[in-house]
Amino acid sequence: MAFITVNPSIVEEMSRETALDNNIRKLIAGRINGVFEDPNVLMMEAKKLGVDDQVNMGKYVLKYWK
Repeated sequence: MAFITVNPSIVEEMSRETALDNNIRKLIAGRINGVFEDPNVLMMEAKKLGVDDQVNMGKYVLKYWK
């Protein structure tokens, strides 16, 4: 069963145009703990928002499942 179907109260649907911007703002405000995004894209958007000094990149692992 889909995660969204099982957990509707903790999922927020966003449009592609504003999702990263909103997630960075939530991250800075402490409303979420992390964001899954390409590190270069994330930091570019954080820089546009003027909060790149407040974003720390953690270690990340990319794995492909067949």
